[in-house]
Amino acid sequence: MEPPRSQGGHRVYGPDHERRLRFILRARELGFTLSEIRALLRLVDEHNASCSEARDVAAAHLRDVQEKIADLKRMERV
Repeated sequence: MEPPRSQGGHRVYGPDHERRLRFILRARELGFTLSEIRALLRLVDEHNASCSEARDVAAAHLRDVQEKIADLKRMERV
């Protein structure tokens, strides 16, 4: 799903590309890894994918975040 290029060689992003890029940037801000983001985007691209698959990716990420929080709290107590 690569955006086309102008005659000058610059990429020309349409609304769908912009939404996808904003999603990627926001997911990175939330700490999702690139492989997790790829998995979520794959689910979006596969129109027959179930919501439970996306929920599984998000739940795994949430568990990782919760573990990091617990580690940080232990370090704070020390």
